[in-house]
Amino acid sequence: MTVLQFLDEVITDLMKADKVGNANVHKNLKKVLERFRNQKDFTFSELDGSFLRRFEQDFRERGVSEVSMSVHFRTLRALYNRAVVEDFAKKEADPFVDYKISKFNTKTQKRAIKKEDIVKIASLKVEKGTRLYDSQNTFLFSYYCSGINISDIIELEWTNISPDGLMEYERNKTHQRQVVQLLPPAKEILAYYQKYSLGDYIFPYLDKSKHKTIPQITNRIKKVTKQINQDLKVLAEMAGIDANLTTYVARHTFATVLKRSGVEISKISELMGHESEKVTKVYLDSFENDELYEATLNLL
Repeated sequence: MTVLQFLDEVITDLMKADKVGNANVHKNLKKVLERFRNQKDFTFSELDGSFLRRFEQDFRERGVSEVSMSVHFRTLRALYNRAVVEDFAKKEADPFVDYKISKFNTKTQKRAIKKEDIVKIASLKVEKGTRLYDSQNTFLFSYYCSGINISDIIELEWTNISPDGLMEYERNKTHQRQVVQLLPPAKEILAYYQKYSLGDYIFPYLDKSKHKTIPQITNRIKKVTKQINQDLKVLAEMAGIDANLTTYVARHTFATVLKRSGVEISKISELMGHESEKVTKVYLDSFENDELYEATLNLL
């Protein structure tokens, strides 16, 4: 069993199990391996320390980020471990014993903007009914609703909203139930879509007559997220914000604004649906240098 053949089998198994996200990660690994090998397949015995070092060098020459490299190498390591279990690779020849993936810098890049920037985005006069207007509302809804993830927003249905102003849903990522008390701006956004809603979904991104299977929904979410991120760059320029605005910025900003307001990390963690405070800390921006300087002025 060669590496690329085994990858195909794993991808097929993941798709059958409706693990589309994981399958896509393995598909991406296959693409970069094929590129590196000029479409030539290879055996697990060829997957040694020298191979991994040359693979890494190829990434670096192409300017691939260390975060992306880490994902590819972790996926390749998991593939090797699975091959060992199925007797296609030898445990004693495992190249990842000496090749350490932990060396890659995967520190999350800080993505939060300031509360004043959120106000600027909310104040923009965007024509209603346009894609840009939907993107503006989606971004703001995430910020006002405890940093709800974009995929969860896209799949929100009216049944997730209760008459007493609560939103209850299950996070796609962790399958944890989340309950959010809706703020007035979030209610205003919902009121707008309630006027024009034609189906079960709140936001106009999914259609149950078209997006029926998990792969169809996953692919649609991926496409919509890309479109929204393109629109957010336009909105950032309109608002005069010097930042790479993405759907994830809303989630990071929600956490950071609460932290700077003195809210305990344990509460922020619960609001975001994290399994531990350690995960939440990754989202929290460090105080800027000017804020630290302002703090030291108290010594004078």
